[in-house]
Amino acid sequence: MRVRNVYLWCKRNVSDLVDDVLKIQAEAKAAGEDQADLLTDVNVRQVVADIFGAGIDTTVNTMNWCIAYMVNYPDVQTKVQKEIDDVIGQRLLTDKNKLPYCEAVIHEVMRIRTVLPLNVPHLTLEDTSVGGYNIPKGTQIWTNLWKLHMDEKYWMEPEQFRPERFLDEDGQALPKQDSFLPFSVGRRACVAEVLAKNEILLIFTCLFQQFTFLPAPGKEKPSLEPNFQALVTRCIPYEVVARERISGDSGT
Repeated sequence: MRVRNVYLWCKRNVSDLVDDVLKIQAEAKAAGEDQADLLTDVNVRQVVADIFGAGIDTTVNTMNWCIAYMVNYPDVQTKVQKEIDDVIGQRLLTDKNKLPYCEAVIHEVMRIRTVLPLNVPHLTLEDTSVGGYNIPKGTQIWTNLWKLHMDEKYWMEPEQFRPERFLDEDGQALPKQDSFLPFSVGRRACVAEVLAKNEILLIFTCLFQQFTFLPAPGKEKPSLEPNFQALVTRCIPYEVVARERISGDSGT
């Protein structure tokens, strides 16, 4: 009876992903399916943790770094706003492929301050080898994305913030580089990569379409030094001013 009540409540009150997961779980239990054990309460909690940890926290941190870099590089912020003004004006973003400079800035932020520098741990399912090293089954693997993104073998002056490295001579986006892997690679790459890219670009363009970000009076500019906490590269907390823009005004 309890399962039936949960099922009826979920059926009437689905408003987000968590409700949907609970509905699916309740439907399976109500039907008495053997598959119900595959979506336990532990699984549900893990889904919610993944949403906040991988889906929200990483995006928030990326945007924090974007704002910090734009305040430190006002010339780049001006170029970003000019492209937004020229391409979309005051409309909502519908021209994703026509904003190469904005995307280049976001990519450069993702490279120079990789939010998940060691990715997330993976486990080998069988004995294998990489680069001449034998890796037994069940070995925990950590991928050093920070090292890849800061390797002089692939990036000229990697410590320098240069969005142009993602653009060709005509200012158009270059094909994706093998040495740029903020979402990892392969079948175990971030499943929400496409969603995350679109979400970050939408938030980024909306923010800089409407505001110019400046140092707060009497405060230092945001620090660009990485602040490593657990698995995440966070900004040192900072204060800035978000000045509302007049159309076409850089606000600087």
